[in-house]
Amino acid sequence: MARNVEKGRSMLNQWLKAKELSEQKSFFKIPKRVNEVEDLETAVSCRRHIIKEICNKIKEIQNYSLSDQHIRELNDQINKLISIKNKWEIRIIELGGPDYQTESNTLINAHCSELKGNNNYKYFGAAKNLKGVKELLLKENDDRKKFILKKKKENRFFDKYVNIHYFGYCDDQNEMLLREELKMQDQLEKKDLKTLKRMRSLKNYN
Repeated sequence: MARNVEKGRSMLNQWLKAKELSEQKSFFKIPKRVNEVEDLETAVSCRRHIIKEICNKIKEIQNYSLSDQHIRELNDQINKLISIKNKWEIRIIELGGPDYQTESNTLINAHCSELKGNNNYKYFGAAKNLKGVKELLLKENDDRKKFILKKKKENRFFDKYVNIHYFGYCDDQNEMLLREELKMQDQLEKKDLKTLKRMRSLKNYN
């Protein structure tokens, strides 16, 4: 009986300790002014905490049963966190730390869509299906496909018609052009010879 009581107390102590640690983590405060942080380790910890929040919210916004209002709020929060993340990543570089920007932006962009001229505002998960957003994303996707198709046609035309003959690199193989060049060269040489003789005659006359 005493052993069971002791075991129960031990489990309770472990639970209380785990709860205390959890509460301490949840009260992690991120400095509001990024530029005032002079410690690289603190900056990296702040970025890590923000990345964790972004991941949690991206996971939450995958729930398509949420209300439109909740989805919009979540999407706004994610974009705000991304903006804060970018500031911390710049600060980390300024403090002599590694550049996390390319890696983190690649991972985030893999889960979102953007609209042109929308100040890099991103749409995640269920936000892509919001009324008005879905139609615009589909239109941009169609426009992008048409643009790619147009570029492919232009490249095929270029490969077919614009070659070394187009730039005149094979003109020396054209017999007609070669004869004309030789004829013109002969005329220029005769003209130069006449000019030279005239100059000599004038010199002798003087």
